[in-house]
Amino acid sequence: MKTTKNIALKTGAVFSVLSLLFTFTIVVPMFSIMHALFLQQAIEMIFPEMDYATGTQIMFLFFGALFLIILFLLMKRIKTLAGKNQNIRLGESILIMFIFYIIIHPLGYYLLLWLQGFPVDALNAIMSVASFLFSSLAFVLLGFMMDWYWKKLNNSENKGVL
Repeated sequence: MKTTKNIALKTGAVFSVLSLLFTFTIVVPMFSIMHALFLQQAIEMIFPEMDYATGTQIMFLFFGALFLIILFLLMKRIKTLAGKNQNIRLGESILIMFIFYIIIHPLGYYLLLWLQGFPVDALNAIMSVASFLFSSLAFVLLGFMMDWYWKKLNNSENKGVL
């Protein structure tokens, strides 16, 4: 049987390194937040009286809530796997990181916009590159947290048996 030691951390590290390398392309960070920008435009078209700052705040809160919901579901999945004395498989870890890729980069972008005071100019596209540098590190932390939580649950269940 192959070793699955720290598979989530390793997958998170790969996603972080790839994201950091993609930052130098300048195009990938912009495309990574494109779905969020389309959603923001749709919301602003539905509610035309809404200003840009309010739309940005709503998007930040939306992606923050989505992050917390997916994180909660992930913790439930890890708890189920630990109960069966199984670990996350590589394919499942990649899928989880890809789902978080869709959420984390827009979340980092909207957080940076919020911290900058919601500037409305052409430099917003460049802000996606700046936010990409910081949000890329989240995957290592996410992978570490997944492995840590699985080990914690697995060790506490083993102690209860003895």
